[in-house]
Amino acid sequence: MGKGNYKMNVDKFIIDVETTGIIPQDGKLLSVGIIAIDDQLNAVDDFEINIHADAESLELLCDKYVKQMLHKSGLWNSCIKSEITLEEAELKVLEFLQANIKKTKKLSLLINNTPAFDMEWLKCYMPKVAALFGYRMLNISTLNILAREFRPELAARVRSNKTYTHLALDDCYESLGELRLYVDKIFKK
Repeated sequence: MGKGNYKMNVDKFIIDVETTGIIPQDGKLLSVGIIAIDDQLNAVDDFEINIHADAESLELLCDKYVKQMLHKSGLWNSCIKSEITLEEAELKVLEFLQANIKKTKKLSLLINNTPAFDMEWLKCYMPKVAALFGYRMLNISTLNILAREFRPELAARVRSNKTYTHLALDDCYESLGELRLYVDKIFKK
């Protein structure tokens, strides 16, 4: 999907955040990726933003594993080079979401493999963004757990397609592909 080729009012978003760790209060939000999707699970628009972080903060806030992950993905350098503040990033994320929200109702669904994790970070660092969402979330990991138990061949197929780039928008597209596979193979006749 090309960025902004056309707009369509939707109320479902796959959102992924990249961070310095797992506890929002002890870390820093580094990147947000979003895909607006329609009822047929087609991407209609996407967005990604990397937030400025200085090298000293990254060194202090990241453990060894996260440092390796951020260096491998290139996000470490991208965040150091970024001039976008957290406040500016929140406004840009809000603009993207508001441009893609149906006019008649509140944003209804956050979708991802770890939506509770992502929502906790959004509540902490982008409360205006978090406030757009209702309480319902679609956790694709739940489908994965069920597939491992009842459709192991399907879960193995999902696992074999994982790339683990740890880049927000890449992870969104990977989650969308996973959701499509589950819907096609489990829920559609």
